[in-house]
Amino acid sequence: VSQSRYGQGDKVETYLALFNSHDGKSHLMVKGVNTRVVCANTWAMAMSEQNASRDYKIRHSGNVEGKLDAVAEIIAQARLNAQIMERIFSRFLTHKVNELDSTTHFEHVLGIQNTLKDDRSTRANNELDELRGLSLRGVGIDSSNRGTLWACYNAVTEYTTHHRTIKGEKDDPTIRLTSIIEGRDAELNKRALEIGQMMLS
Repeated sequence: VSQSRYGQGDKVETYLALFNSHDGKSHLMVKGVNTRVVCANTWAMAMSEQNASRDYKIRHSGNVEGKLDAVAEIIAQARLNAQIMERIFSRFLTHKVNELDSTTHFEHVLGIQNTLKDDRSTRANNELDELRGLSLRGVGIDSSNRGTLWACYNAVTEYTTHHRTIKGEKDDPTIRLTSIIEGRDAELNKRALEIGQMMLS
């Protein structure tokens, strides 16, 4: 649908993803998604996006062909949403942050902003340290976008899709995908976007 670049080597492309159960038990769903090209796990990135306005579901019963006209609407909506997200991400890229700003962003994402460091769990402090590191040296981060709100946002999404330890994942790899779709990872990604937007105002 579209492609944008946020730094020298960090491209984001917008696609329409089609989901179908093939057994008729669930809807055929068209979903507008953004993926970072430099990210190895683009499927997880796509699935992590919780934006119902970019989803369209078609029941397998009734006149499916007649409903396909409505899919054209989501294509148009996907283009519009891509433009909206491009504006937000462009502002993230130009919004400079210092170490305190980025730490504040991450603390709010993790929900530990009102807890003193010494009172936090070891895991919480480790997560915060890892997010700080990813904002400086993560995938797609270089001199053109380091020290920006974009780097903070991408530190969170890289952490949730690649680095966060999830209990039971070794025995069941689908646990991470489930978390990215509707669990804690989805919530962290959503907070990263929302808090970033609040920092812009």
